[in-house]
Amino acid sequence: MSRLSTDTRINKDTPARQSSRTQTKRKTSILSNAHDFVISSLTQVDKSQINSNNTQININNGTSKGSGLRILLEKSIPGASLDSSDRDPPPRCHPGTRTEYIKNLTTWGRNADSHPERIAWLKGLAAVGKSAIAQTCAEDLGDKLAAAFFFSRPNHRDKYDRFFTSISHQLAVKYDSFGDIVDSDIIRNPTLVDKALSHQFHNLIVNPIQRLKREGKELPELVIVVDGLDECADAKAQETIIKIIAQSVQKQTTPFLWIILSRPERHLEGAFNTPEVKSITLPIELPVSREVDGDIAMFLTAKLKETAQKHPQLPSPWPSEQEVWEIVDLSDGLFACAEAVSRFIDDDDSPGPEVQLHDVLRLAREHSAQKGRGNSSTGLDGFYTLVMERVPPKQLQTVLWIFLVVHLPYSVNAIQIAGVLGLSESQFRNAFRSLHSVITITDEQSPKLYDYHASFTDFLEDPARSKRFWIKGDCAVTLLTDVLIPRYNKVQVNDKYIPGLSSAWGEPSPVGVYVGLGRVFFELLISVDLGVQKLRALNDFDFRKATLRYGLPLRSRSFPQRLEFIRRATLANTLRSDQWGIWFKSLRRPVYVVGHGEKKSLFAPVASIDLCPQPYSKRSNQKLLKQMREESPGAWEERWH
Repeated sequence: MSRLSTDTRINKDTPARQSSRTQTKRKTSILSNAHDFVISSLTQVDKSQINSNNTQININNGTSKGSGLRILLEKSIPGASLDSSDRDPPPRCHPGTRTEYIKNLTTWGRNADSHPERIAWLKGLAAVGKSAIAQTCAEDLGDKLAAAFFFSRPNHRDKYDRFFTSISHQLAVKYDSFGDIVDSDIIRNPTLVDKALSHQFHNLIVNPIQRLKREGKELPELVIVVDGLDECADAKAQETIIKIIAQSVQKQTTPFLWIILSRPERHLEGAFNTPEVKSITLPIELPVSREVDGDIAMFLTAKLKETAQKHPQLPSPWPSEQEVWEIVDLSDGLFACAEAVSRFIDDDDSPGPEVQLHDVLRLAREHSAQKGRGNSSTGLDGFYTLVMERVPPKQLQTVLWIFLVVHLPYSVNAIQIAGVLGLSESQFRNAFRSLHSVITITDEQSPKLYDYHASFTDFLEDPARSKRFWIKGDCAVTLLTDVLIPRYNKVQVNDKYIPGLSSAWGEPSPVGVYVGLGRVFFELLISVDLGVQKLRALNDFDFRKATLRYGLPLRSRSFPQRLEFIRRATLANTLRSDQWGIWFKSLRRPVYVVGHGEKKSLFAPVASIDLCPQPYSKRSNQKLLKQMREESPGAWEERWH
């Protein structure tokens, strides 16, 4: 039967039959009497609920109970918490050491009524043991601890806009009633997690606490521990955090006492010494002092005894008391040095503890002789130099490149670094066989590289201290000229892969390798002082190859100054933002064009302190793509546009 005859037959239904059929349809539902089923991929038109004959489907579109806390978690840094696996094993004070500081801080935190101060600021230079004291105090406080946050610049736990979100999430996990309020507030307004610091603190911490107080569910007086505030990514943000906390203390909007540990940076000294902060702050100084030699000797004796127990062939006693005190002298009052030395001697990938101890003692005796001649270099610098000298010469350049990439201002895992540098897993891991005393590679699906202590990063980034191991001099230049640019020059487009950009470790896609390559390339170009002559060597580079696919925005308050330097090197030109449309004009920031002729790319503002590499023009990039297709025939993937 034809479709026309079928339609004709249907239209001949009597009104009564049509009415009866309509009623039948109304009484029958595909969901009637249904149970134990799941509906997925629904599209909501205008209602949050659909009703069909007493059958109700709730469509939450991500707004179910708990979804707000999931959003909060995504904007937090779980790795900065007290018991995070990212920090395992965390630094702790050895039993019997630093007892005075630990007792004073924990007693202060448990007895808020006995003193007027609500903020305790423990300040000390790098490597004196602040993080170990913070960890030990936080653990000893037990139920009196509300939250803890451990900043770490080298390990990328340094984003200021994720500090208060992390504190709020820890409070939400500890107190269900607090978490319920935060959860519902974020569901109602997910942008709360992206607000300025003061608004984050007010909306995600103060408001829930005040609502609980009105409901008769007031939180008890608790302690929040903040370690390494000086390692927060932005100095202005550090001052803002202090100001926000102090205002909350003065207005009594939260029931917290704050233990803050940091280096005595000048801007932090200024912030804590303002009248409104100074009056509510207990300052505690942790000096570099040889008075802690006894504590360091106790720590070393215990750690080296553990090493000796694993090697029964060692003589007894091993090491001797005199040798322990030679290492104490090398440490110069710095616990970080003693800890690194103990890991160095205990390294399973070393020639053995006797050989390792012999090298340390040789260094200690040289250091003692140099001090007698008035040399001001520290034992810690000498030890870090010893560790770097252990790297095989053929692997040293690769190790320095890896350290440079790790310490760029964004977080990457080991597989991503290997993809950018074209290394296999065995090549990557072998490069660090002799460096276990200063870094660790996590055992997980996406392994990460962590410095044990920020002082090692300080060493690598200071040419006066690291000398030939400086990672921001010729090391950065050779990474650009010998690795990144040659890899870009191999970029070709095929229907299935990008020759030259495959990874030998894991399975990151060529696109992922390409994006990682771009991030490292532009971060180096902008964040490292390459010098005018070295920059001019990039004049012939085709910057279009670096913008075939957009990378993530690059963030730094120093970008304008660095881009101006690049411009003076004749590698970049400055355009007025109003040449690039109303959106750029509204930001009132310059747009930079990097490169020459047809080989240009664009640095355009995307936020207050963000810049994003973008194609200079579609026509120019399309011309390049056409050339690449001719060089590498094959279907062009749309995802690359």
